[in-house]
Amino acid sequence: MRLGFVGAGAITEAIVTGLLREGARETDILLSPRGADVAGRLANRHPGAVRIAADNQAVLEGCDMVFVAVRPQIAREVLAGLRFKDTHVVVSLVAMLSLEELSPLVAPAARVLRAIPLPAAAEGRSPTALMPPDPTVAALFERVGTVTEVSDPAAFDALAAASGIMAAHFSMAAAVAGWLTDQGLPQDAARDYVGRILSGLARTAEASPATDFARLAREHTTPGGLNEQLERHLGDSGAFEAMRAGLDGLHRRIREGR
Repeated sequence: MRLGFVGAGAITEAIVTGLLREGARETDILLSPRGADVAGRLANRHPGAVRIAADNQAVLEGCDMVFVAVRPQIAREVLAGLRFKDTHVVVSLVAMLSLEELSPLVAPAARVLRAIPLPAAAEGRSPTALMPPDPTVAALFERVGTVTEVSDPAAFDALAAASGIMAAHFSMAAAVAGWLTDQGLPQDAARDYVGRILSGLARTAEASPATDFARLAREHTTPGGLNEQLERHLGDSGAFEAMRAGLDGLHRRIREGR
């Protein structure tokens, strides 16, 4: 299947890099000229597998599966100027654009989906949410990680909200590393130490998929120990409730399409 990307930003680069990381299994990936730096980098890195189209309409004319990967603020304007075919499979990566809003914009295409791939797709480690379930599209995203297929828009919106934790995760790591440098540790050593702690915890979670996070927290807590003290401090400070409240805010914004 020939793949086309309308919009060539960070997520497009991550998906294409992930798809081609073990060799050019896709022989024809067509990129929008929008985002010239990313498109040019990918075309130079994968000659023969990646080409840059003259414009967005040329992307549609040369592909079977269209990934819409433009900013939410301009998505409606971009799509309104394009002519889709009834044979197109359209996969929208646009946040806050529902299937009900999207479908008329890409008519007569009838096979229309939404997906939330993450930057880790570049390493083949993205947990991608997909709606509605589709074996062909799911198989494609499984090449860049794992896929959670849902039919319920409310469940998809909740997954979209949960994907918003990435910056907060790294800000927490920055706070810990910054605290270490305040104690006199070199910046590089502090960054490396915190990164390795988080990497180890992620690997523990991956190795125990049947163990919920609450149990993992208990298993990493010694009564009267340091982990227990910090977890209690954060809980008493309202940090965990603040996280839930923040996710509620993201969820409302997604549901309201703002």
